[in-house]
Amino acid sequence: MSKRFKFTENTIKIMGKDYKYKEVTNRELEDKQEEIENFYKQFNDLIKEAEDLEDELNNINNLIEMNQIKIDSVLSENDPEDEDLKEVRKIADKVMEYEEKRMDIAKEIREFNKKTEKEFKQIMKSIDVKLGEVCSTMLENFSVNEFVENMDDIDKTIAQNIGTIRKMSKSGSKPKAIEKFIQGIIKNESDSLLASRSPFQARRQRNRQ
Repeated sequence: MSKRFKFTENTIKIMGKDYKYKEVTNRELEDKQEEIENFYKQFNDLIKEAEDLEDELNNINNLIEMNQIKIDSVLSENDPEDEDLKEVRKIADKVMEYEEKRMDIAKEIREFNKKTEKEFKQIMKSIDVKLGEVCSTMLENFSVNEFVENMDDIDKTIAQNIGTIRKMSKSGSKPKAIEKFIQGIIKNESDSLLASRSPFQARRQRNRQ
């Protein structure tokens, strides 16, 4: 097993230190988990707003491209019919309307990103604090501030799954099996949404997963 990981029935390694599990009730853990889920909901709500705006922009881009193809097709003919040219002018007017709409949406996206950047970062920080509090609830002598300041992606993944890790340890799962479980999560989250700096970046990362 990698020196980066250590899982026993009574202890777990986070941030390079071994911590002993406390005896806690399911109610205590559920309360902390509910607080985390509330922040995740805010996180996902911001991403949904970003998705709606980018979908609207993509739809406009598709309309512009589709109509431009029609225009190019007619203009590429050696001797286009008058009716076809008349239709091209109508389409060109429509394209201009779409172009104006595209600029409006692009501006709205920039303003939304600027407006929500601080909120997004605060949500990310709040999630980190709550994960630290979960660990503090479950582990002896665990510092929330130290976790927030010094954790890395592996520590965060362990914190996100500490309840499951403890259950696996107490049920007799081998340390290697627990490490494999965590490594699988880390691999799937290598382009994690929670590492994003804005709702739009998170949306693009989600689409790549």
